[in-house]
Amino acid sequence: MSRRRKRRESRSAGNIKAEGVYDPFPKSGLVKQYERFIRKHVREFCAGYPGLQYELALGWAIERAIAAEAKFKPELGNDFSTFLRPYLRRLHRLAQRETNDCRKSTKPRRREIVVKPRRRESDRMSQRLRAAVTEQE
Repeated sequence: MSRRRKRRESRSAGNIKAEGVYDPFPKSGLVKQYERFIRKHVREFCAGYPGLQYELALGWAIERAIAAEAKFKPELGNDFSTFLRPYLRRLHRLAQRETNDCRKSTKPRRREIVVKPRRRESDRMSQRLRAAVTEQE
């Protein structure tokens, strides 16, 4: 073994500890049990939206899964994945919100059309009477 190789191997990272990969899932519960299901659904969803960040979509899906876990009733006999699926289908709202934020600055603002209410016949009559009274005075 050469001197350079020995020197390179003897060097350490110093006082900086190696950190593990961040896991956004809770440590226990139904959401942790169905982690693979959630990750697969988010991965397939992000394939359809190439501009969407996977980590952002995964975080939002985990939030929705935790909300679904609170409402889930296992005594009804349903599987949690069946109950969770409609919550995960709402991921498209996140994608729409992200793409709309980008478009707001480039799209011209539309003017609102103000519709004035039509005058009623009784309003016209009262205006004519007021005009006639003021002419007589």
